[in-house]
Amino acid sequence: MLTIRDEQLRILRLEMERRLEDRLIQRFTHEYPEDYSSLGESRALEFVREIIRSAAHRNIVSEDSISGLLKLHIEFGRELELAPYRHWANSILDHPKLPGGMKVNLVSTRLFGLTQGRRIVLHREEG
Repeated sequence: MLTIRDEQLRILRLEMERRLEDRLIQRFTHEYPEDYSSLGESRALEFVREIIRSAAHRNIVSEDSISGLLKLHIEFGRELELAPYRHWANSILDHPKLPGGMKVNLVSTRLFGLTQGRRIVLHREEG
């Protein structure tokens, strides 16, 4: 019989989290190099960690779904403040009974459909 102690489980969990962070950072740098550069390495890592915490809070657990949530937050802002139907999107992501993958898929499909894949940016008046 094999016994795994709590400390060993904790170390395994930390290693799995670190690997997930690494894979998400790789996607971030590959798909959004300008956004990654503008944040810098340490702020980008903190951003990814924030997304992972948000995903866990919203019961979004698969790597693909967490990656989709990262993409939503890069495209539409940390609180989806640039998204059309922002309140609807957040209510879906916060829904307690919908599966995590379904939440991200519903929100992504609707928001990227509405924007037709174009990036939304804040307009700032100069003066």
